[in-house]
Amino acid sequence: MLGLCILLAGCTGTEENTPVKPEPAAETGDYESYAAAINDRIKADAWTAAVSSRYTFSYEDESSAIYEMDGTLDAQDADGNVSGRLKEHINGNGMASSMDGYYYDGRLYNTYNGIVSYYEDMPFADLKKTLLVPLEPYAVPEDSLEGLYVSEEEGQTVYTAVLNESSRKDLFLSRYDFYGMDQLSDLHVLSGRIIDSFDAEGRLIREEADFETEASYSGHRINVAYHSSLSYLGFDSVTVAVSDEQKKEQSSYPAFADIDTGSIETADVPDDSAEATAAATLRKRLVNRLGYEQKSEDVYELIYNDHEAYAFDFANGTFTYSNYTINYVYNWKGDVATMGKCTFMFETENASSDCADTTIEMMNHVRDFLRMELYYCGLSYDEFIKEENA
Repeated sequence: MLGLCILLAGCTGTEENTPVKPEPAAETGDYESYAAAINDRIKADAWTAAVSSRYTFSYEDESSAIYEMDGTLDAQDADGNVSGRLKEHINGNGMASSMDGYYYDGRLYNTYNGIVSYYEDMPFADLKKTLLVPLEPYAVPEDSLEGLYVSEEEGQTVYTAVLNESSRKDLFLSRYDFYGMDQLSDLHVLSGRIIDSFDAEGRLIREEADFETEASYSGHRINVAYHSSLSYLGFDSVTVAVSDEQKKEQSSYPAFADIDTGSIETADVPDDSAEATAAATLRKRLVNRLGYEQKSEDVYELIYNDHEAYAFDFANGTFTYSNYTINYVYNWKGDVATMGKCTFMFETENASSDCADTTIEMMNHVRDFLRMELYYCGLSYDEFIKEENA
């Protein structure tokens, strides 16, 4: 895995950081059910994992700095032969970097910053570690908990584990921290919580972690808030395809040990930093990351192949998937999809009389297409929808 040089200085600003405090759910949770939900969870042979993590540094002069990363991994296990599609973006210390790779036959074929390509041999377990956020949940020992809470939210079972003082530092450093916070002086982890959400079938669909820390650097106090999220979707429906043409090109990649690291360090990567709003960030990254073309002030379109296309219309709050002459339109403001005379309301699951079951199934796929475009752009679907409907 390509080494990352991470420095304390970041993208400086003046916004005050307000760490997220634990907000327990209404009911005290049962530890046995919590541990069973994690350890006995239903697993899939194919899935997409979307991750993000952020460090927010607050300094004594009231300035702040942000170091953040996001990534996705599509995985498919076909008869014991695991293949994967990896995308990762890092912003911090005034610079941006990206990775875009394919994994098959025990080897990652990766392109760094869009210009340097190489391969690395590694087990799939090591590939998952490159996302820097744990992809497997962990049942925190009962004696490490200050509190455990459970709630039911929109058909999901949500466990909130609040860590006690004696355990939160070790768990943060060993499981979540990839920045190297243990290298700072006088590190204290003031609070920590982990939230795991499971669907009705018992599959993990989301994990969030929040830690508030303080430390010393060059004699100055620093407050650091950490947040990470992991989302799963596409259970048993994701496919990872690598064409013969791609394999032919990738066969010419040199080994990582043989590449010119100087060209990596000086790569010119377009500005990928987050904007003031999720919509503004999405507009920028649709173009920079995914190759969309801005067709007008509010419309962005990607021609995927000779018969498929994707389009965002920010003025009307719609995402459209086109396949030949058929257009599926999802309106994220109303959580409703249309195709011809068919209209489907996701919240109530009400459908017009013109809707076939196959059409409704495809509408669910289209909403997942939107989720994936957001994840590829480092954005949470839930947070984007909440902001757009505020």
